[in-house]
Amino acid sequence: LPDPCCPPLQQPTMTQLEVPSEYGYVMLVAVISAIQIMIFAVFAGSQRKHFKTESFKKSPEWTALKEQHKKSFPSFSFTSYPDMGNGRISAGLTYEQWYEFNCYQRVHYNYVEGITTFMVLLFIGGLYWPVGAAAMGGVYIMGRFFYAAGYGLGGSRHHVRVAGAGLIDVALLALAAASLLFSLRFAGVLSS
Repeated sequence: LPDPCCPPLQQPTMTQLEVPSEYGYVMLVAVISAIQIMIFAVFAGSQRKHFKTESFKKSPEWTALKEQHKKSFPSFSFTSYPDMGNGRISAGLTYEQWYEFNCYQRVHYNYVEGITTFMVLLFIGGLYWPVGAAAMGGVYIMGRFFYAAGYGLGGSRHHVRVAGAGLIDVALLALAAASLLFSLRFAGVLSS
């Protein structure tokens, strides 16, 4: 006898999803974006050269930190990691070195913070609007380039960085709209 408290589970209905042939453009944009974020990571990492100058390695701050590290972590070698620009090691940098390093870090971290949202919206929106999503992905990539260049030219208030942020936002809004429309149609809430 069926339990009146718990009705039997129904099998979910399966829906077939057809991927448009133009979806290859969406995948290409995703690959280009992944390559771009790797390049930005290399640029940010290359800024650690400021931690490795001979005068800085001979400074009292570096020597004291190195000794403290040896006491606290005898089995780990001492490097400039895990200082990401606001830690004890970077406190020994000049203001100019610290500022430049943090601009590079901010460009990379901002990309890392946004890449998941971008990829989700690109892949879902691309199922509904493949060529448009790929185009918006291109706008996003260009926005990231301008965002990074603006930081390099003059920091967070530079007009090139602001323009890049605007391009990024426009691309994300368009991709969000396409993703929402596709999701609503796929769920049967909206008709095709």
